[in-house]
Amino acid sequence: MIISGSIGAWPFAVDPDRPPPHPVNVWRPELIPTTVILTAAPSEFSCSRNTLCLHGQGIRFDQTTAGSRHIVLAEPEGDHRICLVDVHRKEGALAALIPMGGDVPVRLEATQRLQRRLCGRPAGPPPRAWRLTQQQRTRLTLMLKALDARRSGWSYRRIAVDLLDPEAAALPATIWTMSPVRARATRLVVRAFETTNGGYLRLLRGANA
Repeated sequence: MIISGSIGAWPFAVDPDRPPPHPVNVWRPELIPTTVILTAAPSEFSCSRNTLCLHGQGIRFDQTTAGSRHIVLAEPEGDHRICLVDVHRKEGALAALIPMGGDVPVRLEATQRLQRRLCGRPAGPPPRAWRLTQQQRTRLTLMLKALDARRSGWSYRRIAVDLLDPEAAALPATIWTMSPVRARATRLVVRAFETTNGGYLRLLRGANA
């Protein structure tokens, strides 16, 4: 994500409104609650779905790593992510594994959404708590731009002028030092670095940006 060109031109590589580039990244299921974890059901649940037939389901990704099978199913409103934790089992009833914790509501919604898809019904959008609002998207875009700019050597004033308030360019040095726009630009850069250094995990869990 390197900035080039004149001020106002931002050819950065990440657009939160576009699908992720290939290859598809596979996140650990404990980090992203919209991943549906499937495992062997207790023997008493013989009426459960016995197989996971995905032929013709629009598989975007299918890979086995460290004993788990990771699958991504294409969906117009948001892909389904599946983790099979017992890949060597050939047959038997399946069950969704939902660890108890703060992610339970999101994991339940993701499981119900996958169930609708497998039953041939409209899956619907991903869980609301996991979707970014327009305000979050706007702020994340500003953060990416500010991060690229700072890494490219831009001053906080230049970032403020180009991203927040063009009138900041005319502020005298003494006023600029104490100005709210300078504080906003500084917070934007600080939050951008925090997000790239692990803070993005809050987004995966559905927390506010």
